[in-house]
Amino acid sequence: MQVMSLKKQALKEGIATIADVSQPEQVQSAIDKIAQQFGTIDIVFANAGINGVWAPIEELTPEEWDKTINTNLKGTFLTVKYAVPYLK
Repeated sequence: MQVMSLKKQALKEGIATIADVSQPEQVQSAIDKIAQQFGTIDIVFANAGINGVWAPIEELTPEEWDKTINTNLKGTFLTVKYAVPYLK
């Protein structure tokens, strides 16, 4: 019963932030906004991602590749990087 009570209490408040996860300044700003609202961050769910362009590699442009890598890999890195100080 105590666990359920804590879960209900914890789910009462939240905020939404908008950021392009491939842009360091936007990610840092969003993470800072969350930490300022709650004083800390307890968990990070870095799940932003795109499928990217589905094409044979010889038809895929470097810009299309970069967009996928910047969103899926760099975005995860940046989210975790800027959240870690608040997770300690």
